[in-house]
Amino acid sequence: MGSVLLSGLKAALEVRNPGQIYVAPRPGIHPQAKLARVLILMYHDVLSEPEVFFDLTLKDLEGQLQKLLRNGFIPISLDSLVQHLRHRPVSPGQACVVDL
Repeated sequence: MGSVLLSGLKAALEVRNPGQIYVAPRPGIHPQAKLARVLILMYHDVLSEPEVFFDLTLKDLEGQLQKLLRNGFIPISLDSLVQHLRHRPVSPGQACVVDL
């Protein structure tokens, strides 16, 4: 069953004519928003025992998030960031996005 699923997926992804590929337009942003700087942190693994150098424990993650808050960073969602960049010229204070 797995090979049937994989071959069906492969067939669906094949591009027979490069002109048929649809690329969604980038969302428009406010012209002054191009000057905005927003910290975006992406965490890969939060584990009880780190396995590689970029793994964190929950205690490590809590410490890093508390440090962000102590330093005045305001956590916002990616959706909020996109809406802000589309409609307002500058970012909301020291905004940061945390992606887990």
